[in-house]
Amino acid sequence: MGFTRTVLRSQTDDLDRWGVRVRWVGREPRLWKSVLSEVRRAERITAANTGTVLNMCLNYGGRAEIADAARAMGQDVAAGRLKASSITERTVRRYLYSPTMRDVDLFIRTSGELRTSNFLMWESAYAELYFSPLPWPEFDRVQLWKAVEAYVNRDRRFGGAVDHAAQAG
Repeated sequence: MGFTRTVLRSQTDDLDRWGVRVRWVGREPRLWKSVLSEVRRAERITAANTGTVLNMCLNYGGRAEIADAARAMGQDVAAGRLKASSITERTVRRYLYSPTMRDVDLFIRTSGELRTSNFLMWESAYAELYFSPLPWPEFDRVQLWKAVEAYVNRDRRFGGAVDHAAQAG
């Protein structure tokens, strides 16, 4: 957490100059107050930027995000602010930590791990996955280019199935 705080303090001005908008995604409990303060400062400074959005996932877990959304919806149903029968995927999205975050298109996992590790579970439901054996510090722009090339050559179906047996016949 101390590293995150230090990086934010030193890089916020550059991010602002580049037009990047910083947004925090996560839970407040157990997040260091000094880190939360730095994230809020970066959000404030970059709030008007309209270029790239940097979603900083700190003290974040996908299961926790979905559980928190379900809890908040349940509270709104109990209070009469929401009808249980009207809950859709769009409703759930409104209760997520960052409801305006776009869905993940390409999910890159480094370090040879073959799992997504509870990260952006809702937002990456239809993401194309790319796994690299390299540790993060070694994953450079050449590796990123390879991942993007692999991505653009995929047939994105967003959950739609393809009957390979019917195609073969």
